[in-house]
Amino acid sequence: MKPPTPTNTQPTVISGVVTPWTQGQTGTIRPPLIPELSTTVDTTGNFNLPLPNVATMTSTYSGDLTDASVLKNSCTNGTVTATEGLKFAVIADLEVVGKNPTYYTYSSYENGKLSYKAWWFANKAGTITADADCAVSVVVGRLKANLTLKAGWNIVNYVQDASSSNFVYTLTTGTQTNAKMTWRPNPISSQSLQAHDRLANPWGLLR
Repeated sequence: MKPPTPTNTQPTVISGVVTPWTQGQTGTIRPPLIPELSTTVDTTGNFNLPLPNVATMTSTYSGDLTDASVLKNSCTNGTVTATEGLKFAVIADLEVVGKNPTYYTYSSYENGKLSYKAWWFANKAGTITADADCAVSVVVGRLKANLTLKAGWNIVNYVQDASSSNFVYTLTTGTQTNAKMTWRPNPISSQSLQAHDRLANPWGLLR
């Protein structure tokens, strides 16, 4: 008999380890765009950031949600579609309070290409697709997305390509897991931290 096929586990926590980390030091880590969510980094750099459930996100944190219908207004020269009534929030980076820089789960950075993961909250099941030029606060560039989201939290894979004069982003639905991931400092030293926060999370500032 074949063993059962493993099923994706919808995220309920961001579990990670910050590297490098000064042994013996503790800190508070949080997402810059939803700073009310925070947790302690222990003396070895490990942390577990609980993710609020749907009821809490749609009540306590309702002001942090973006109506997906506004995505069309931020993009031109292409198409953007989203399920009607879908609202979302995005955690793409984390900051340790009182310290720089911000941290990402990037697995590689080479020739201007950066791959990392983000946690998307959705108030309902839905889809978002895009292939358009999008700008929010700073010029972002081409954004390509093909997302199938469940109600609650979803892991989304980001690929940011700055190898040419224009940024290109590709967003796809990732493997859903609560597994621990490594968080590393912003690798793009040529970008200011504030600008890179916006570039790393191109739709994160929309409300």
